Amino acid sequence: VAGTKAKEHPVMNDNSELMEQINLLNAKISSLEMKEPIKDDVPKTYTSNQEKLYLGMKYLDGIDSRVDYKLAYELFSQVAEKDNNNTEAKLLLAKMYENGFYVDKSYSKAFELYHDAYEKGSPAAMYMLGYYAENRFYDINTSKIQKKYVEDYEKTAMMFYTKASEKGFSNAYARLGFIYENGLLGYEVDPNAAYENYKKSVDIDENPKGLNGIGNYYYNSQNYTMAIENYRKAMKLGN
Repeated sequence: VAGTKAKEHPVMNDNSELMEQINLLNAKISSLEMKEPIKDDVPKTYTSNQEKLYLGMKYLDGIDSRVDYKLAYELFSQVAEKDNNNTEAKLLLAKMYENGFYVDKSYSKAFELYHDAYEKGSPAAMYMLGYYAENRFYDINTSKIQKKYVEDYEKTAMMFYTKASEKGFSNAYARLGFIYENGLLGYEVDPNAAYENYKKSVDIDENPKGLNGIGNYYYNSQNYTMAIENYRKAMKLGN
């Protein structure tokens, strides 16, 4: 919201945007055979960055073990320091900074991590930079974003959402749909553009926000049968 200080905005408390990417990573590496079973203490040996991320996420969310933000932070940091191109580690560290998990809450530090991941091509990072711009979590005049791309917060947010959508990031399409549905970021209300973007998000991975948006489209068109059908699909996926 324009003029609202960043510290008044809760970020990601519903574990929605970034956690979807974390869950995708978790699914990819869930088949890894750990060299030692998960214990309350960090295993003495682990051979890959993926194993460290996998274990760190367990400590971050308390999956099969206690929540331990310190150990999660140390594991993510080890991966980021060892492999500067590892965008998953940067995204996870950014989440910890923006929520104040173990480390002091810092939108500026999270922004730097998102920006580094964006420069390495991460669509999730592109999305989060759009989110940060839309909510003004940083000073646009002193940020690391190149000046030639920056005119104002709204255009910067739209630029990053569009970049993320072009990379096939479904949440970006869902956000664009929401923007057109509600006339945000200086855009006029456009139900057709909203539907098109919601539909793209659903085509990618059954995005529950996209399904909810399609439900809204049909509801406003008084096609209540289709509205209920899409609302129910969104509900079953956790919306």
